[in-house]
Amino acid sequence: MIKIVVITHGNFGQELISSAEMIVGKQEELVAISIGASDRLIDLEQALEKIMGNSAGKDFLILTDMAGGSTCQVCLPFCQSPNVAVVSGVNLYMLLSALNNRSHRPLAELAEKVIGDGKRSIEDIKSRFCNYLKK
Repeated sequence: MIKIVVITHGNFGQELISSAEMIVGKQEELVAISIGASDRLIDLEQALEKIMGNSAGKDFLILTDMAGGSTCQVCLPFCQSPNVAVVSGVNLYMLLSALNNRSHRPLAELAEKVIGDGKRSIEDIKSRFCNYLKK
């Protein structure tokens, strides 16, 4: 099973995990790393190294909240590994997609699916649905 690591500013990642588990139940191989205002990049790299080192030989899908931010920068040393995929812009729908598909899709395919599902989950609800409600 692909291990999922959610790296976000503040407690956003842990709250995403809590929300996802409310919907699909308790999950294994799922962890959050939170970045606080006083955290140093090296501390975050070490936290990620520890998680990945304890799961040698596994595939990892790392979901971050912001492309180019410190949450992505901490992943850069791991991007050369063929067993690591890093996707930014995490939202609840993306995490649910990853959890529901990680057992039967290879890592690269899972990353593509999560990106596509995340994009499809963003809509202008008013223009799509509210016009039907007018009487």
